[in-house]
Amino acid sequence: RATAGLGPADWAACSVSLQDPSVQSMLPVQFDEFYLSSQSMGRLFPQGCLDQEVLEVGLRWARRTLCQNNDFARAHNSCLWLNTFFFTKLMDSLDSDPQLSRLSRWTARTTWSQINSVMIPIHLPSAAPGGHWVAAVIRIGATFKIQILDNWKHTPPDELTRVGVALSRWTEVVLKQQLGRSGPINVLHDKPLVWQQQGSNNCGLFCITNLLHHAQ
Repeated sequence: RATAGLGPADWAACSVSLQDPSVQSMLPVQFDEFYLSSQSMGRLFPQGCLDQEVLEVGLRWARRTLCQNNDFARAHNSCLWLNTFFFTKLMDSLDSDPQLSRLSRWTARTTWSQINSVMIPIHLPSAAPGGHWVAAVIRIGATFKIQILDNWKHTPPDELTRVGVALSRWTEVVLKQQLGRSGPINVLHDKPLVWQQQGSNNCGLFCITNLLHHAQ
């Protein structure tokens, strides 16, 4: 609401302000182990596509804020939250590391008895100009259920198929190994209640919202 009346010239002025020496002196901005450069901060303006650093910081900030509510905190702590770089590493490892041994460190310290869901933000760089964000949730119960959450009607089907295949492979090799369990793996492509508008670039916000919603 605060920015609804701003026109292109106003946003251009905001973009220029990132080059102001007083602003530059505050960059990069650190949040946990992540650093936001001026390039990353520029992605927060209209028509900017959120990169992995920006979305990771946004998701962590939202989780930390919502955890002030005890009910959300309990639900949050029963989830394993993998960061925005995980899926990229997974795709890079599928051919070069068939046993995905390098990915085992991502979950090596996880206390699985306390975990019922794995939350994964996923960036698909070739799905759209500037890339596209979707979310995935792996439910750990009597069976393994992989839910792929995408609010854009125009994501190429083969992109979502690749997500399902990659996460199924990781679940088969890593999760079952660490959990000492076997069982079928079901992949579901959930239809959203609200679709992303055509021509919009807010897929990153949908990704964050979907993960926070399904954590509860």
